[in-house]
Amino acid sequence: MSRNKKDKFFADENEPILIPLDENYVPKKEKKHLRKKKQAKKENTVIDEPIIKKIYLSEMPLVKDETDKTKNELKGTNDEILTGPTSEIKTEEIKEEKSQENHEKEKIQEEFDFEYDKDKEKRIKKITKITNIVLVVLFLLILISAIDIVNISKNDKEPFFAIKTKTYKDGGSKVYYGLGYKVIKYHQKQGRRDIVVGTWTMPYQGEPTNIELIDLAINLKEKPEETYEEIAKKFIRVSGNITNIDTQKNIITISYVDEENKYSLNIDAKLDKDAKDISKFDQGSIVYIIGTVSKYEIGNKDKVNTLTLSNCFAE
Repeated sequence: MSRNKKDKFFADENEPILIPLDENYVPKKEKKHLRKKKQAKKENTVIDEPIIKKIYLSEMPLVKDETDKTKNELKGTNDEILTGPTSEIKTEEIKEEKSQENHEKEKIQEEFDFEYDKDKEKRIKKITKITNIVLVVLFLLILISAIDIVNISKNDKEPFFAIKTKTYKDGGSKVYYGLGYKVIKYHQKQGRRDIVVGTWTMPYQGEPTNIELIDLAINLKEKPEETYEEIAKKFIRVSGNITNIDTQKNIITISYVDEENKYSLNIDAKLDKDAKDISKFDQGSIVYIIGTVSKYEIGNKDKVNTLTLSNCFAE
């Protein structure tokens, strides 16, 4: 197997290495010795042979590479098993350095986690505070709106917590908008004079609904609840004969009376303060009344069914 000068110190483990045992043998003069040996063979003479021992690479003891060891120590690895007092000290130092580094990393992570948790807690408190304020404000607005609606419905008063947006030229009817509700306070010259509450889409309705007295009497007798639900708070016009005039209460009563007194109905119309003077009306005469339905009472043996209208005008 041929080798150059760079490869002369490396050998295959299956190729023998010749180790000279003769002190006078010099490896550099090996070629010269071989020429002498060849010449002696031709001349049929004998020369002295050096004592050489063959040894295989696989039989040679392994030697630890100090260079790799140094590299491993510089890298801080502990892959190799070190022995001896110096190696144990170095191993302890490496372990201590690693432990210190891990401790520092854990400390930095703990500080980061603490700051993050602190910021997160502040954000949660801030969001909770804002949410509570919004909920309280909404609750107060809903409560105020409910109080306003109840006050308008029961007492026919102007809204306290709604904003006026329009005034009609019909005598002074006004429109108000509140939180989710709308109020129309009718004040026609000779017409509607009530207050209604509804949604923002509720329309202005100044014209009365015409109803025949006989139809009203029959429907209230046969289907009292359904009929009253349909006409409650509605602005209607009805006509009939005057059966009673109460000058003290300013009420005109018109009636429908059948033979069996089964469908009889009285309508009490309370005149508005701006209506025609009640003294100008005569009992038994026919009158046309416009007003808002406000109450219904079912009669008994002594009293017929009675429907009450408020804020009325009669003619």
